[in-house]
Amino acid sequence: MQFNRLEEKFHQSHAVSEALVKEMASLAKKHDIKFVLVGISKEHETLAMLHFAQENGIPNVDIAVDDWIKEHTNRPHDKHPSAMANKKYAERLQTYLKAEILK
Repeated sequence: MQFNRLEEKFHQSHAVSEALVKEMASLAKKHDIKFVLVGISKEHETLAMLHFAQENGIPNVDIAVDDWIKEHTNRPHDKHPSAMANKKYAERLQTYLKAEILK
């Protein structure tokens, strides 16, 4: 994690990610492909990226679940999303796609 923080600080990784998302959205539009940026956490970086997408007219949706709820993670073994969390992600994404993209 320390290395990741140093890399982010010195290599402007968030700005690089913004440029990549913008380019992916542009390329998708050029080829008539629907592009959606999906956030699956409430971390600052994710919320900042969703805000960036909104500000640039890129369709986006936040499907994060509360990772403080024990059933949403595989704790105590690891903090990755559980099957329950993945099911909720899928349901939230499906709801968004049906309402906003596949109208």
